[in-house]
Amino acid sequence: MTKAIPEKIKALPFVEPDRYIVKGSVGQGVWTDVPWMAVMDKKVTDSTQRGYYIVYLFSEDMCRLYLTLTQRVTETPRDEMERVKQDIRQQIPVGGRVQTDNAIRLRASKRAKEYERSVAVYIAYSFDNLPSDEQLVSDLKTMIGYYRQYVERTEKMTPFKQSLSDRSVVEHIHFYITAKGFYYTQEEVMNLFLSLKTKPFVILSGISGTGKTKIAQWLAESVGATEDNGQFILIPVCPDWNDGSDLLGYVDIKGDFKPGPLTNVITEAENHPDKPYFVVLDEMNLARVEHYFSDVLSVMESRRWENGRITSSRLLPKETAGRDLFLPPNVYIIGTVNMDETTHPFSKKVLDRANTIEFNRVRLDHLDFLRDLPTVAPLSGGQEWFAAR
Repeated sequence: MTKAIPEKIKALPFVEPDRYIVKGSVGQGVWTDVPWMAVMDKKVTDSTQRGYYIVYLFSEDMCRLYLTLTQRVTETPRDEMERVKQDIRQQIPVGGRVQTDNAIRLRASKRAKEYERSVAVYIAYSFDNLPSDEQLVSDLKTMIGYYRQYVERTEKMTPFKQSLSDRSVVEHIHFYITAKGFYYTQEEVMNLFLSLKTKPFVILSGISGTGKTKIAQWLAESVGATEDNGQFILIPVCPDWNDGSDLLGYVDIKGDFKPGPLTNVITEAENHPDKPYFVVLDEMNLARVEHYFSDVLSVMESRRWENGRITSSRLLPKETAGRDLFLPPNVYIIGTVNMDETTHPFSKKVLDRANTIEFNRVRLDHLDFLRDLPTVAPLSGGQEWFAAR
């Protein structure tokens, strides 16, 4: 399932190697505990990788096999799933070997029922009466043809940006993190997501090794924000920080302004207001937060609605930075902290301006990273998912 059969499928002349990924699993993961074999498009668009793909699904009793055109159930709202499902069914010729009803039966679990509801069209096989290899190959070629018809049709239409609910975004982020082999509950992901929506400053507290930095990094990456594109930056806090110059910048002896790492992010965020930017202040209480972060905290408190948008007081004046610098609403600051003898406590001023989430659980028995996990593409993220409403 993981090597031999994918190689056989890849060798078929209609499975283009530069377009399709063929991947199999023996199950036992968090998505399904029965084997599956998927043919996925490398292109990441609303109508393909986040929508439908081709997958062989086995019934729990291993008596039936279904070749399906299936919705990625963990990433798409149910109403959108039904809309696209009906859209595809209208394009598939009714009759023959291809079925467009809801009679597929996998197992009784909730996740299996979600997969059953997500199937648009399918071909059913019984292990007691399997067709010839030639027929199986012909069926796969037919299903890939249907898939391409739908993709080509939707790509000719006006580009459509799918509006996702908060729950759908959280499910995608959780699914993306889990596919990396890390363990966080969906409630923890939802807490962080909603905390960022309500305040631009979140503190992740807890003992060392609980994944505070990683959850911030994977959340950002799941919506397309990485260090490579400048939408994610990790800033290690040093114990000798006594003012905001190391974070925001300073005027040198020649009178030139030298921007700090946070100022550089703010400048990029101002130039791309439709993208979210995530800043992680790692070990932020190694220095006194009130000393080096006080300017940012004050500006956060000044945020307000003005002419239909969120604005703030000046973070740096024109006399210092060469222009007035404000804190844009698409910059999200996440601080990670350990509370031990090497760190400083937080004042009420800091805690009043932040949402705080505590991580103190370690799952030593979580070994999913050793398994063959599916590849999950990041969403081409937009600021609208994180913006306060």
